[in-house]
Amino acid sequence: MLTAHVSGKWAAMTTLCGFALIAAGGTAHAQAVDESARKSFAVRIGSYIPTEQDARRAGGTHNFSVEADWTLQRLPERSSVGVISLGFIEREKLRIIPFTLTQVFRDPGSNFFGKPYYYGLGIGLYTVRMQFPGTDDRIKHLFGGLVTVGVDLTPTIFIDAKYHYISKYDNKFVGGTLLSVGTRF
Repeated sequence: MLTAHVSGKWAAMTTLCGFALIAAGGTAHAQAVDESARKSFAVRIGSYIPTEQDARRAGGTHNFSVEADWTLQRLPERSSVGVISLGFIEREKLRIIPFTLTQVFRDPGSNFFGKPYYYGLGIGLYTVRMQFPGTDDRIKHLFGGLVTVGVDLTPTIFIDAKYHYISKYDNKFVGGTLLSVGTRF
């Protein structure tokens, strides 16, 4: 019990330090950043697909997702932006609220079928509740990480995929893939 309490504090401290390090990079000027990356806010809707059977049985194969992003920093010399996101994933007996910080990179001049693409890595805190046999049906705060790839269809419309790797909820893995479409403004 004490180990879980200490590791939870360690995970929270590590996440906060990660947020602080990325934020400390400062906001740079946007003149060299791709037009899509100059937008400060984004919203997206999508479908979350849990990796393991228990999470799929609790929530379903496709779980509704909505997410809001805020661009925290722009680093034109690295063609990257720091993005903080808050999301909501829910269906039936599975609810996940991801609060993540992601560093997104763009390769200038690169494209995927004529459209600019991006990729990134992030960390986060996930508030999870899962009602399933073998779980205690309580809200838990879990540490995790993510990888993302996406394509800008226009300077404001994009599609992307994220894989959330979330620590276990009562020995049940709730991580999975999030497919979404969104708009920047």
